[in-house]
Amino acid sequence: MPSLTRKCAAKQHVHAALTISMTIMFAAFISTESNAKEAMDQVAEGRAFALTVCSACHVVAKDQAQRPILLQPGPNFVDVAQRPDLTEEGLRKFLSTHAETMGRSGRMPNPDLVDYQIDKIVAYIMSLRNK
Repeated sequence: MPSLTRKCAAKQHVHAALTISMTIMFAAFISTESNAKEAMDQVAEGRAFALTVCSACHVVAKDQAQRPILLQPGPNFVDVAQRPDLTEEGLRKFLSTHAETMGRSGRMPNPDLVDYQIDKIVAYIMSLRNK
């Protein structure tokens, strides 16, 4: 009987280990799904926000309703996203500047964005990479 008891105990340990492993994998899957949905929401919100705030001066999306009002518009967001030196950190730093004007030419007025707005625009622009 001791051999049978050991076999039953071993099976219980294996069953417990499998249950724990499956629970961890399921939790990781749910977390990944949740993170992916949050990222997609952030991109969609960033696009909508950029169309509202940035499209007067930039081509934010190919299908935007209005063309930029400037004769020489700011950089197209797809072009910005393709810059080889572009990073999330660099874009975030650029958008959070406190200077009156911004950009390489110094012509962009500072939109005075807050962190959550910057997060959304950064998510949207970074989603345009390689498109």
